[in-house]
Amino acid sequence: MREKARSLAKQYESKGEGVVAAEYYAIAGDSGKANALQKQTEASEQKAEESRKKTFKKEQGDLEKALGF
Repeated sequence: MREKARSLAKQYESKGEGVVAAEYYAIAGDSGKANALQKQTEASEQKAEESRKKTFKKEQGDLEKALGF
């Protein structure tokens, strides 16, 4: 069972689904890998959200400027 969980974790990790992969690593008994992957995924998601917000604010400003606000 642990080997199957580890195999599934690697599959999901390669697909970029860190949260699911971390859960499978935890099931496989590799809590260190699970915690590291969870932290990495959270940092990546936070960075993506900050980038999205920056792009939104820029586009909002461009739109307001175009509309004369």
